[in-house]
Amino acid sequence: MKERTETQKGPRRGDWLFSYRVGDVLDGARSKLAHHAERIQFWQAEREKAVAAVKDAGFEVREYEVTGGKDVQVVVDQTLQSRLSQLFFGLAKQEPEE
Repeated sequence: MKERTETQKGPRRGDWLFSYRVGDVLDGARSKLAHHAERIQFWQAEREKAVAAVKDAGFEVREYEVTGGKDVQVVVDQTLQSRLSQLFFGLAKQEPEE
């Protein structure tokens, strides 16, 4: 590292000097790539399980493109919502009026 005078302040990052072998950098990059590929597979599998569980419970999953990625919304399946409304309406018609 270079010598600094009393008047030089701030971070010393600009003074850092590192030497790496190309093979070491390549090995590190490959390792990082493999790690992230494994994590992507994990998160995709978990997402598929969660979406399946939500759908099995009678809900619908909607994905939206947003700035910086995607967002997700869980809504009641409209077919089930309509059927439930019909049943409540039909039941209300059968109950005696007070």
